[in-house]
Amino acid sequence: MMLRKIFRHNSSFLLLLGMITAFVAFINGTDIYMAYQNAGKESESYNYKYCYFVEVNNFDGSIEFKEDIKKLPGNIDFGNDLLQVGRDSIHLSDILYTCHESLPFEVDIINEDGELYIGDDLKKYCVEEGGSLFLNISGKNIPVAGILKSKTYEVLAYKLYLLPNCRINDEVIFSSEYLPFYYFSNEKDPYDYLKELSDKYSDKYLITYYDASLEDGESVLKNDTEYLIYFIILAFSMITCVVMSEFWIMRRKNEIYIRSLLGYSNFKIFINLYKQMFQISLFAGAITLILQLIFSKFGIIRTDFSILKLLISFIFAITSSFIVVLLPVKIASGFSIEKNLEIY
Repeated sequence: MMLRKIFRHNSSFLLLLGMITAFVAFINGTDIYMAYQNAGKESESYNYKYCYFVEVNNFDGSIEFKEDIKKLPGNIDFGNDLLQVGRDSIHLSDILYTCHESLPFEVDIINEDGELYIGDDLKKYCVEEGGSLFLNISGKNIPVAGILKSKTYEVLAYKLYLLPNCRINDEVIFSSEYLPFYYFSNEKDPYDYLKELSDKYSDKYLITYYDASLEDGESVLKNDTEYLIYFIILAFSMITCVVMSEFWIMRRKNEIYIRSLLGYSNFKIFINLYKQMFQISLFAGAITLILQLIFSKFGIIRTDFSILKLLISFIFAITSSFIVVLLPVKIASGFSIEKNLEIY
């Protein structure tokens, strides 16, 4: 009954549309901000304690050299390479040539004999055969060993991680005379192992390497631009609310003036309007969350629902209602009978 009373004029529906637009901008802005923050935290947690970048020049495909690399303690990662996934999708993959230590992220193992790990969003490209999951990589169906887990952000969503036993590893890795790779470890500094490898093949290859480890506490995200982006989106959301409220204010203007003439204080007018505006805000917030849920279910957007997000949305409804209602109350306070003038 109360909502029917509030939405008896078209101006209320226009304001509802404006509030929904503001909520969409605000909630997605919040997602962007949190994602950026969590990306920084997770990128730090995915770093190894020791990291060396190694370059091998004039490589001739030596089987002995390959076997020596496999014997190195720690993990050897040949970095990123573009691979064809399915028929029409290209993705960067990490090629793990050896894995003698645990990886710095979690994996849900689904097949102990599988040959690659995939991000959660790559499951849509997979086919299931005989109870096993396969991903077509460069024309070959490769069995999936596990799904990479990301706690709070989609850092690993489209990640391809080829395991040491992946049948396409050699043809991707050893296809040129230049062989770069990363040598990782969380247990001991690999410097001595690299020096020994370099000395052994010094007369055959030019091997260079340098320490690429991040210092303790160092982040790969070292700027505050995410705060600026977030507050720009926040400002846009609030401005949208105020602009759309103009239609609502114009419809309620005479009502505000009449109440002023009847002796209503600005505070009482404010409370009356605020109650109505707050209900419109809550209604807009509910519609927005329902739309987000529907879009998320159909994979149109990625979003999560949490108590924190609901709390932030509720605070936004309270704040936006307060800011929007301030303007009509200011208009009412500026009305003067003696001057027969409306300050608008």
